[in-house]
Amino acid sequence: MWPVLGVILAATASALGTPYWIRLCKEREFLAPDIHKAGRATAVKVGSIPFIAASLAALGVSGESSHVVASIAAVVLLGIVDDLVSLGNLEKIVIPALVMSTLPIGGREVLGVLLPAPLWGALFGTFVVNASNTLAGFNGLEAGCFSIASIFLAIHSAISGDVSGSLAYVALAGACIPFLTVNWYPAKAFPGNCGTFFMGASLAAISISRGADWPLLILYVPHGLDFTLKLLGWGKTKKKGRASVGADGKLHPPPHLSLAGLLLRIRPMSEERLVTSLLALEVAVGIASFFLPPLVHAPA
Repeated sequence: MWPVLGVILAATASALGTPYWIRLCKEREFLAPDIHKAGRATAVKVGSIPFIAASLAALGVSGESSHVVASIAAVVLLGIVDDLVSLGNLEKIVIPALVMSTLPIGGREVLGVLLPAPLWGALFGTFVVNASNTLAGFNGLEAGCFSIASIFLAIHSAISGDVSGSLAYVALAGACIPFLTVNWYPAKAFPGNCGTFFMGASLAAISISRGADWPLLILYVPHGLDFTLKLLGWGKTKKKGRASVGADGKLHPPPHLSLAGLLLRIRPMSEERLVTSLLALEVAVGIASFFLPPLVHAPA
């Protein structure tokens, strides 16, 4: 019963709170430029606050572990600080790793190698949190990927018999949908780093605590590819170049390597088309997650 109430609470609170928050932020001119638009388009800088609050409340009501909820909240706080003062890359990597290393889980066997729980929690957690924050920057991309991943993870949990876990993922998706409607092209609101950190932390903490590490890793293959490409082009990435907008409204690739840049190098396209293509890729890896043999599991 409580997990079902959590789903209802998440969707309802987010749907009611998001329009009010967007209006309030616009009145206070808490806005940021939309860098992938021609002209001077702006959107609410951190529009995901109602979505985050609704999700945390729903997870608490539905009986999710208090340690899991507290870990997610701690990473959200880190994201808020980052939105305010811009933390360094090392802080963004280390702090989520420390937080996730405290989750009460068992060790994992990864490609035949046994990793102790704190080490796996740190590696898995900081990857998912930071990958959620790097495959980003286009209208609807972060929230769209998060919603798709949540739905696929809900199906995985239902198949494995973890009904409460499945409902936790459904609650996350339900809370995200109202935000996605204002984040979709042309966006009225951005998630902010607190939003992207929440997305990664919630999926990581719930999945690792329920043994759904492997499906989530498959769902984050696009994020991992994006991270790898950016790492290969680290020198150019540090110059903070971005995709440019042509006279025809199509995006052209940034100077550094990235997944979005790779697609734009193949074919310049509109921002909405680019995001739709990336979300289609997310759906494809979600389908693949049901067929690939697990390379991460609890030791026998």
